Amino acid sequence: MNDELVPGFAEAYAAQQVRYPMTEPGWQPVHTVYVPADRFSGSTVREWGGRASALAEAHLGGFAPDVRDR
Repeated sequence: MNDELVPGFAEAYAAQQVRYPMTEPGWQPVHTVYVPADRFSGSTVREWGGRASALAEAHLGGFAPDVRDR
């Protein structure tokens, strides 16, 4: 992400690094999904996981071999 996509990003990022110095993590979860209670069932994890895997395959070339089966 850069200033071309989000004006002011670089400045805000630099300020954050000064205020909260840390090493960049090597890996982060892609996203946390919040499922509405009325849509949750015994198959929710399998269904949503399948959709997430399909999207990762379509847009990111899939998962690395060491995380594919998790």
